Amino acid sequence: MYILRTMCLVIVLGLSGMSGCGLAERFGAKGADTAEEQSATKPPDEKPKAITLSPEQERQYGITLAQAGPGKLITTIRVPGEVALNADRAAVIVPHLAGIVTEVRKNLGDSVSAGEVVAVIQSRELAAGASALLTAREKLSLAKDLYEREKVLRDKKISPEDDYLYAKQTLAGAEIEARSSEQQLLALGLSPEYVQALSQRDPGQFTRFEVVSPMAGTITEKHVVLGDSPQAGTALYSVADLSTVWIDFDVPAKDWAAVHTGQAVSLVREDNALRANAKIDYMSPMMEPETRASLARALLPNDDRAWQPGMFVTGYIETGAQDVALLVGKDAVQSVGGTPTVFVKTEAGYEAKTVEVGESSGEAVAIASGLEAGQSYVSTGAFVLKADMEKSAEEE
Repeated sequence: MYILRTMCLVIVLGLSGMSGCGLAERFGAKGADTAEEQSATKPPDEKPKAITLSPEQERQYGITLAQAGPGKLITTIRVPGEVALNADRAAVIVPHLAGIVTEVRKNLGDSVSAGEVVAVIQSRELAAGASALLTAREKLSLAKDLYEREKVLRDKKISPEDDYLYAKQTLAGAEIEARSSEQQLLALGLSPEYVQALSQRDPGQFTRFEVVSPMAGTITEKHVVLGDSPQAGTALYSVADLSTVWIDFDVPAKDWAAVHTGQAVSLVREDNALRANAKIDYMSPMMEPETRASLARALLPNDDRAWQPGMFVTGYIETGAQDVALLVGKDAVQSVGGTPTVFVKTEAGYEAKTVEVGESSGEAVAIASGLEAGQSYVSTGAFVLKADMEKSAEEE
């Protein structure tokens, strides 16, 4: 009897030491819900929490707002482009005679004025031309004196007519020779003022030829160093006026018929940090056989030099327009979980709203549903809010 009571007590104590889970596992009884089961049965949040930002954070992230409303959706063709020098405002600086470079005054990137000296060449050809002109002028002076004397003598019947005619012929020949010598020096690039005052200059300077820039601009190429001996016609510098640039686009064959001069084009620089608007002012009538594309060109003001030749750009050439009931900026629409989303400003903060998008252009998107006219939405900086929302979701 005592032994049976003891065994029962041990069994009762053993069972009382087991957890509820242990009992359930031993006897198949149902215990409390596990954490996983509770999580699985917990109803999901109806919508993500609003994102709150301080005014300082809004400035830091570049958050700006716009009001949703009707607008004009511009249909565009997206084409690649490149910034190029305006060839109508560029020049190559070349000497018109051979010689030795004794001065180099300009380097790459330097500004230059029209008529400014960029280099100096010592040239024997220039000295020979100057001497020829001075000789021709001296002959002309003597021929004039001879002509005037013979004319007087002929009028007084003292000298025969043949002497007068010979003096007249000599004068004409001297004038031709002097003019020819002047033109040769002018053709070398010397100014008319320099040629006119040549007889008053130091003969020791007759070999000094100053190479000048034909236009104002910026030195874009340099091919000269001290001591060079360039031949006539050798390019020493290239200069360009960078206050305007060309934007050259490759228009594919499928879009060629839709592009013509006068069309507006929106430009986005390759770093996406700068935008501008221009118009197509040239359309090539030829198509490149290798690329099957045609050249379209826009002229762009560039006073601040922000558009550097060689940069790549993206162009959105406007081909049409239509009125839509609700329009937002293209950067405002973000893909969240594969769903088009726009962030709106509410009293609670910035909330994500799922939207249905319609047609889009390079700058804007038509909203079919999910947004109401007059709502304030995030026009720039929406990507930051998307990243913040996704990060918060991962942490949860």
